[in-house]
Amino acid sequence: MHEAIQHDPNASGPVCQHCGYLLRGVRSAVCVECGRERVRRLTFLDRIEFDAFRAAFDLASVPHEYSDPGKGMLGMATVAYGLSISPMILLTWRHIEAAEAALEDVGLALPVALVDEEEPYCPCCGFALDRALDEVRCGVCGTRCAWYDEHGPPEGAEER
Repeated sequence: MHEAIQHDPNASGPVCQHCGYLLRGVRSAVCVECGRERVRRLTFLDRIEFDAFRAAFDLASVPHEYSDPGKGMLGMATVAYGLSISPMILLTWRHIEAAEAALEDVGLALPVALVDEEEPYCPCCGFALDRALDEVRCGVCGTRCAWYDEHGPPEGAEER
């Protein structure tokens, strides 16, 4: 039994996408607060890319959840008021490898998470990364990460 710790909205680190609980230092693939599986969130600025990812996951039967707030009445309201709400896909940690394989089959890839060399922690789970490697895969959640410094991200990479 763990003692519940109140989430500090000013604290940095990974949070549960379901309940907002701060998960820095938690190795479990399940949130210790709400008990739901931890997920990697993919946010898209390009609707074509979002649709391509969803189609690849559907084709390969990779379990995922998605939210597309740009459709329907909410989407019309956001356009009318000049707001932009990006669609997103949620992948559970245990399905990341299957998602990577599905995307590779259609010539796509999960984005590489960019990490500041001054704070060498995985943005998905919060665990320390080995700075000796140019590109590293987090040993806890499997997220592929690359480094950037005060000069910005490496050429050809984008931050998500």
